Amino acid sequence: MIQSVQKLSETPKIEPTAALRITQLLCSKILHDLIAPVGSSRLGVDFIHSQKDLTKCEESINLLSQSIDKISHQLTFYRMIFGESDPLPMDQARKAVENFLQLDDMTIEWKTDTLQVDGIKEAHDSLMQKMIFGLILFIKESSHEGGKIIVSRESGSFTVHGEASIYFIQDDVRQFLQVNSLDEIESDKVSLKTILAHCILFYGALLGISLALKTAPNQGDKINSITFTLTK
Repeated sequence: MIQSVQKLSETPKIEPTAALRITQLLCSKILHDLIAPVGSSRLGVDFIHSQKDLTKCEESINLLSQSIDKISHQLTFYRMIFGESDPLPMDQARKAVENFLQLDDMTIEWKTDTLQVDGIKEAHDSLMQKMIFGLILFIKESSHEGGKIIVSRESGSFTVHGEASIYFIQDDVRQFLQVNSLDEIESDKVSLKTILAHCILFYGALLGISLALKTAPNQGDKINSITFTLTK
């Protein structure tokens, strides 16, 4: 199955009420993903405080450390996608992505030394980085059993490809990725499930990027590969 998004060249226009809703949904998504490790950290601290002999708390301390690392890696990655920040140097960007993906037993292979598409001005490097990392997050969240992501650049295009035993993309998310203009999306149709796809399309519109999505079936409607191709 192949789906494509034509070049979103028009500057997105967002009404105040729509902007507020998008902000609320982004906050909800980030906080939802952080609740579990924060809760685990709280339980670990409470358990340690309840013990008189701290030598018996080694396992809890290790779990607490893992939860804190997870929170740190998640916040760093989300900031790169959703926050206001300058583009990271390639080595730092790669490390941040790898730290984030390993939380769910995913690996990534880099076949490029730059996160740039031909024709994109250097001043837009931050937006380009955010869009690519958004695609990485999309592939990660679509996987149910780990997997591998390959990032490559060739012939004036940029590719983010995922391989896993099974991916699942909900119908409303697919519909988002088929629009020709963000004006086609009603703000009340944006949901917690589609907010990431909306952000990806928003970055693409600002950059004037063409985004193509290709999925390969495994059994029936099951998917075992997702490929995003970006061209100017």
